[in-house]
Amino acid sequence: MVNVQEWVEEIEEHLGEIFCLTFVKDVDETEALRRMGGLADTFGARKLEELRGEAESFDAGYPQGAAALRVGAWTVVIEADGSEGSDRDLMAAVSRGTQAVVVQRHNYASHTIGHTVDGELLVYYNSDWPEGSWVTPPDHLLTAVREAGLEPRPVYEADISPPTAGLMFANRVTGVSLTVPMLAEPLPSAHLEPWFAATSIQLLDAYADRELAEAVEAAGPRLQRAVATEEIMRLAAVSGASDIPGLAEALTAAAEGNSEPIRDDSALGHRVRRWLADSRRAGNSLNDHWARYRMSDADRHRAFLLGWLAQALRGALSHDPRTAALGALRPLMDGPSPLRDPDRRAAVLDLLRQEWAAS
Repeated sequence: MVNVQEWVEEIEEHLGEIFCLTFVKDVDETEALRRMGGLADTFGARKLEELRGEAESFDAGYPQGAAALRVGAWTVVIEADGSEGSDRDLMAAVSRGTQAVVVQRHNYASHTIGHTVDGELLVYYNSDWPEGSWVTPPDHLLTAVREAGLEPRPVYEADISPPTAGLMFANRVTGVSLTVPMLAEPLPSAHLEPWFAATSIQLLDAYADRELAEAVEAAGPRLQRAVATEEIMRLAAVSGASDIPGLAEALTAAAEGNSEPIRDDSALGHRVRRWLADSRRAGNSLNDHWARYRMSDADRHRAFLLGWLAQALRGALSHDPRTAALGALRPLMDGPSPLRDPDRRAAVLDLLRQEWAAS
């Protein structure tokens, strides 16, 4: 019989201070990685050490890599030094039509435990907000929750660390017991870019400007779409990225309700990937002694703007007009200068309110 405590300690020591494990049932390694935003042209066999090396590379764009390991009915996606799987929207997307269990350890941020079934969150714990993070588990999970030390004593009061509790919970639900030898060989792997995953759009930050958000909420769908399209074109111009292949066509299709997901191997997809990689370079290189001065201040500023543009575009392409408008307007609400332009904000607000007056 497997000594769970022994393998938990072994895995924690091997993977280190930051890792994320996503257990997905009844899908193979390729599909599990794809659901998490695995980029098609980055698939290959790698050791975890190779993925760590790529994640520390300025030239590679500091990509977040992940490996996948099939164990019985479950595939475990392993992010060494990563945390993408702990995002609640990504958890939901990964579990569509099946179920997923997520365990994240992050000694410098927050630890996370999650369990989703077909997009529904059944169990959730975040160490930064323990008193408010619990989703009441259904009866069939209570035994697993309690055996992992999560109830009746919450993990933040118990003599057990959240990552240890998470791994024990995952073992109780999945029956999977990882060992270091399992992780030592080259495994199917890919670079993750959740921009291309089928997740919902997080809009909480959009309400940093309540007045503008409420004006968007009150507008009709046609105007919401028009505002989203116009705003993306403005952001592209301000960011110095006006000539974007496929952008106008994608926005038109979204406005007509015929949008398709942007493929990561399309012309527009490659442009988005470049923006996101440049944005990561701009941020990560500030803490990289060997690469800090490989970007000028002007290049770093532009890269940050392009990162904001990429996220706004993702919102604008949503099937929901409200989400499209709020997502596209987020940089105007709380982005950096010059994306947050008071004159532009006033003009958008006036346009939205004109519709109120006309109605």
